[in-house]
Amino acid sequence: MSRITDAERERARRTDPTEYLRSMGYTVRREGRHLSVRRNGEELYRLTFLPHEGRWVRCDKTASRGDDVISLVREIEDVGYVEAVRRLLGLPSSPVEPLQGEPPRRLRLPPETPDAREAGRAYLRSRGISDSTIKYAEAAKMVHYTDGGVLFVGRDPKGKPRCATRRATNPDDPTPKRDLAGSDKSFPPILPGSTRTVWIVEGGLDALAVHDLAVERGVTPPTVIVSGGAMVRSFLEREHVRRILAQAERVVIACEREASPEAQERTDEAHRRQAAMVAEITGRDPVLWRPPPGCKALPTSGKRSARPCQKQRLPEARQAANQPSPEEPIDFTLPGLLTGTVGLVVAPGATGKSWWALQAAAVVASGADTLGLGPVPTGKAVLLSAEDPPSSHPA
Repeated sequence: MSRITDAERERARRTDPTEYLRSMGYTVRREGRHLSVRRNGEELYRLTFLPHEGRWVRCDKTASRGDDVISLVREIEDVGYVEAVRRLLGLPSSPVEPLQGEPPRRLRLPPETPDAREAGRAYLRSRGISDSTIKYAEAAKMVHYTDGGVLFVGRDPKGKPRCATRRATNPDDPTPKRDLAGSDKSFPPILPGSTRTVWIVEGGLDALAVHDLAVERGVTPPTVIVSGGAMVRSFLEREHVRRILAQAERVVIACEREASPEAQERTDEAHRRQAAMVAEITGRDPVLWRPPPGCKALPTSGKRSARPCQKQRLPEARQAANQPSPEEPIDFTLPGLLTGTVGLVVAPGATGKSWWALQAAAVVASGADTLGLGPVPTGKAVLLSAEDPPSSHPA
């Protein structure tokens, strides 16, 4: 029986995997020292080259490192360690593979210790998530704690964990975010809520923020699906996900603000593709929600933290009278409409703008989300119908 040498193992780790991936039917796009590995336009894997180590590893959009390319081949082809090395190097396959290296890894959640649980809860609190939402996510088995990290877990309809994304609780961790080996991103973490409104967000923290904001504003929290990234669409092919979307009256896709116009366009195009698939499932277009200026993604609760919105994109944004400073909490009148700003409802005549404004005022005044707007604060509302003649107003 043939075995691999240490030299072959190191050569496999240093081998550019582009040729192998293309032979497996993937499209590989080079982006600097990164490789975007796609199928049908969807980014399934992302790799980066580490010059100081001279090898390729998996990474996420922030270039946080993960497993090496040998593990990637094992995941793609469900083969053992030796065979994965041979396929990367283009060597003939072994007739009988010897027991060398680890067996192919399946997703297994690490044991949860009391110390890990307390550290994980403290991290979520530091990100502005309330204790009630943390307990809700734990009860839903969407959150799991491990040493040094919080796991956001996606499960199949039988409750078996199939995907887990780790968020490091230590800011000095060299890998702040990564998927656990054996994760299948077509099984997204889902935070259950109202079946009428469904949000699709990119990260687990975003899901907790949506739930928190809804509770804080006195409305029923929506169901939240964690896509795992704008480029991911495989979860939309899972039957249990499609059922959730099909019965929803309103679907909202939370977009993000990127650092450059080029990255923004790629992200926007990916969200448009997600939206197109959602529209095929539901028969209507979803809402593409965008964060307010100065926010990259969804803000956490304004009463506890505004950390996700602390980094303003433009210096002048800090001086804008109607924009909060990085130290001020973010507050909204309606989703996407900052308190203290002016919004416009624009449409041709006789299409229902006035009725919509009346209903929106009723939603704010009563807390009954008859429009399916999602998290909306309650309070006093005034409707000024200035275009109507005085004779139509009651005395």
